[in-house]
Amino acid sequence: MCRTAAGILTAFDTALIITSTFGEGDPPSGTEDFYQDVVTVPSIRVPGLCYSVLALGDTYYEHFCKCGKDYDETLEKLGGIRVHSL
Repeated sequence: MCRTAAGILTAFDTALIITSTFGEGDPPSGTEDFYQDVVTVPSIRVPGLCYSVLALGDTYYEHFCKCGKDYDETLEKLGGIRVHSL
């Protein structure tokens, strides 16, 4: 995601997003632009994209796996089809 534009998701029928959560619910360092273009201010639509999200996190934090949950919820709102829930 560090060097990937969000639009790449429109080129595929399936996608697996693997992400961790940094600190208190933030995307990992270097992936902020991708996160912004998909989650914060969506710049794409992904109708029919079959996707799943693997979210990594530490239950110590209040916002456990927040970044992954954000991707999961947003991709569904953008027209994606969840293959497996978190």
